[in-house]
Amino acid sequence: MEVRSTSTLTLPSFTMSLNSVVNNLVRAAAGIPADISDGDLDRHVAELLAKEAKERDAKWSEIGLGGLLGNDRSQ
Repeated sequence: MEVRSTSTLTLPSFTMSLNSVVNNLVRAAAGIPADISDGDLDRHVAELLAKEAKERDAKWSEIGLGGLLGNDRSQ
C-alpha cells in the first residue's frame, strides 16, 4: 500500500508558517502592535523568559524545591 502526501508545504515553509502563527498569538495575547518586527518580538520574549528564570533561581535559592514549584511554605 502506497501512501501519498497531498500537502504542498515543505518543512521550511511549515516552520515559517508556524513561527508566524506563534508570533501573531504572542502579539494578540500581549497587545503588541503588528508594526513591531519579529526580531524585536523574539528579543522581548527572550528577555521575559530570562527574567522569569532569574526570579525562579532566586526563589529556589531562598526556599528550595517548594519555591520552584510554587508551593510557598515560607508564609
